[in-house]
Amino acid sequence: MSSSLFLIGGLLSAFGSIQEGQIARDIGKLSKDIAEAEAQVVGAQKKVLKAQRDVERDLQRRKVNDFAFMQNAIFAKAGVELSGSPLDTIEETFELGELDIILSDIDAKLAELELEQRQRQIIFEGEQAEIRGRFLKARGFTRAGSTLLTTGAKFGLGQNLLRTGGAGLPIDTSGKGLLTTTIQP
Repeated sequence: MSSSLFLIGGLLSAFGSIQEGQIARDIGKLSKDIAEAEAQVVGAQKKVLKAQRDVERDLQRRKVNDFAFMQNAIFAKAGVELSGSPLDTIEETFELGELDIILSDIDAKLAELELEQRQRQIIFEGEQAEIRGRFLKARGFTRAGSTLLTTGAKFGLGQNLLRTGGAGLPIDTSGKGLLTTTIQP
């Protein structure tokens, strides 16, 4: 009876190891799927950021142009000829406006690169989770195999002890003795 319970316990342990490995693999796969979805969200954020920057760039240019035209109108209304210092002021307005646009573009590009890096990291972490899940599944099968081999060996040894009377040596029921050998000429 106890040897049957031992065998059942070993089989249940092996089954548990396999189940644990399969669950770990499923979790790894799910983690990868979640990471891919997160990466898509980050990719969409990147596109939104780029579109926002395009709109902001157009608005900045309009503001610079409006301000320069306003300066031009003020100088013209005041009767100032557009040469020398007034012209330099208008040109400087355009240059500073373009410089602001370039700096804003650089900031936006840095933000875009950060999102791209985050996207790559998320994908990498998802792939690592999937690999870990596959490894844990394989480890579950290895543990199950080890448990089955150990259980089988112990069960077999236990059956042998029951047959041999507990001494570990076969019982001689023939009456000839254990060490009888026939030597052939």
